[in-house]
Amino acid sequence: MQCTSTEEKRELILDGENGHVVCKIFGSDNDSTLPTISKEWKLNSATNSLLRMKNLTVYRGDWNKGSQTCMYGPCNFFGSLENIRDKFYTVEIKKVPVFYFHGYGKKKKIEKIFKPKETLVENVNWVSHVFEKSKNSLFPKPGFLYVSTRDIVLKSYNPVETDLSPYRAVLVKNTVPFQLIKETFPNTLPKEAYDDLRVIDYIFGHEYSKYQTKESEGLFLEHHKFIQTMTPLDEKCGGFVILGRLTYDINVNLILTAVQIPLGYTLIVQSGCIHGDTNLSGHYMMAMTSDHKSMATADTVFLRTYENKNVNVSLDIPNIIPFKIKENVIKNKVIFNPFSKGYWSHIKNLIKN
Repeated sequence: MQCTSTEEKRELILDGENGHVVCKIFGSDNDSTLPTISKEWKLNSATNSLLRMKNLTVYRGDWNKGSQTCMYGPCNFFGSLENIRDKFYTVEIKKVPVFYFHGYGKKKKIEKIFKPKETLVENVNWVSHVFEKSKNSLFPKPGFLYVSTRDIVLKSYNPVETDLSPYRAVLVKNTVPFQLIKETFPNTLPKEAYDDLRVIDYIFGHEYSKYQTKESEGLFLEHHKFIQTMTPLDEKCGGFVILGRLTYDINVNLILTAVQIPLGYTLIVQSGCIHGDTNLSGHYMMAMTSDHKSMATADTVFLRTYENKNVNVSLDIPNIIPFKIKENVIKNKVIFNPFSKGYWSHIKNLIKN
């Protein structure tokens, strides 16, 4: 059964702090002016869609220095994954990517035979929620992760059939039914781990991580109580997701690994997983909560040296593929939010041109 929609309905203009994002809405439930009830007995409407997408709006980088320095979205809202507990899904990457429901059941144990290649970063200091406001964090009040080196080089490897469970993550093949939630014991996860997920997308310019490191607030890691998925949408996707785990002896140490998500696979970040996606490049579908209370559980930290310099994280064998981002062009369609700053900017440009 199809969970998300391929039927494009209308466009929203989402106002970001640094710019505006045009988001296409898919599915009649998400587009309805009057509230509708989904098959899972959840309330949906165009107003709900607007509020959900505003919570997820990201516009980072400097467009004046080129679109490749930017990360922005959501450009599309494909639908929602509701009541996700015990459900099996697959993903099909077509012109419009689709999640399919494949019934209920208990998760089958799949043997992961390889260990990830890891990098040890010694003597770190994770300081939470000291940054009052940041234009580069989707979540409120980030902090800093202080490390003793300015350059961290991670090791490249093939993540397929690799055991990422020590990092609270799993890489799944899109065509093999998978579950989103990993429960070691029933009812031991926080309630946020069972949130409904909004299936959206973000675009990462291939200069975005370099810009963040050299000219902005830096790369970041985070963990949160809700789960998140990341799926590359075409062969031009590159970069990597950083996964981390803290260890404690005399000092606090951080063990990192880099996951390059192959096309045809999805990375599932479980509740409590330390991760960072600033090093991605390309067009990625993501599923995550839009609940502002759940989003407030995020603990985000920017990587800094003890001298307060930005930290660069790279691969020993780079696999970042430069490509031209297809910029989101506003078409002459109904724009739902006539009170937004972006709407009036659009109208002024039409009159001017």
